[in-house]
Amino acid sequence: MISRCVGPVLVAALLAALMGLFACGDGGGDSAFQTVRVKGFFGLKANIPSAVILIELTVTGDGFPSVVKILDMDDFDADEDVVFEVDVTPGTRLFTVVCRDNTAFGLYRGSKLVEIEPADTFSLDIDLEGWGAVAGHVAYPDGTALVDYDETAFEVDFSTNDFGDYQVEAALGNLSLRIQPSPTALAFTVAKIELAGQQIRTDLVLIDPQDTSHPWISSVVPQVALNPGDTIAFFGQGFARGSDLTVWFGEPGSGGAGESIDVVDNGTMNVTVPTLAPATASAWVCWATDTQCSNPFPYTLE
Repeated sequence: MISRCVGPVLVAALLAALMGLFACGDGGGDSAFQTVRVKGFFGLKANIPSAVILIELTVTGDGFPSVVKILDMDDFDADEDVVFEVDVTPGTRLFTVVCRDNTAFGLYRGSKLVEIEPADTFSLDIDLEGWGAVAGHVAYPDGTALVDYDETAFEVDFSTNDFGDYQVEAALGNLSLRIQPSPTALAFTVAKIELAGQQIRTDLVLIDPQDTSHPWISSVVPQVALNPGDTIAFFGQGFARGSDLTVWFGEPGSGGAGESIDVVDNGTMNVTVPTLAPATASAWVCWATDTQCSNPFPYTLE
């Protein structure tokens, strides 16, 4: 007999749904065949972000066949509690929750590893974080694409397809992308994912880090929330006094060139944000032509 499960209902917070898991064992019998019933509470459907179409729970563990439960939001009324139940056997179990939109993208995700004992009663909260994606194209300065490439040495695993395109999914916040297919080819940028489901386009250009005549942007201060007319500082390499450089806000050659360039020292450059700069784009430092440019650095105007 399954004992009664009691616990508080957790509500949505900051658009990140919270899930309470409450489990009850049968209190006796052979533990090899005993199961623990887990109930998931998401609160009222009306309090779940409207972009969420499906909520998917996966439970995995050694010696345990994977269990997947999917809740379709169309099956619930606005004033109805979104709840599911699943039975699992004792042991180390990984609970993973994904809230998907109509494109199957996981807008909110979270997981927790739990050790479940026979006849156990426990409470488990899983905080779901908003997720987005950064995608683009990777190429050398001459336009040759970096194809079929995998990078696992840095903070984020990175791969390209046979066209040189990539996509990286990550939780909200700053995401540092760095790849180095050879000692003479390096690309680096920082993207900021601010909204669940946000898709950011960032093309990467592979620069030779050993060639100090070619600029490479490591950071921009302030990184985001810029104003036209503001003076911002670029940091990196190749910003040498006397360099013939152009800063673009938006695609090089698009008309959003920086109004002034002041090379402070070898590695720091001050730039005035132009009045016609796009509201959300990337800044580039180019030399010689508008096709020989640094890695792009994303920004957002206030």
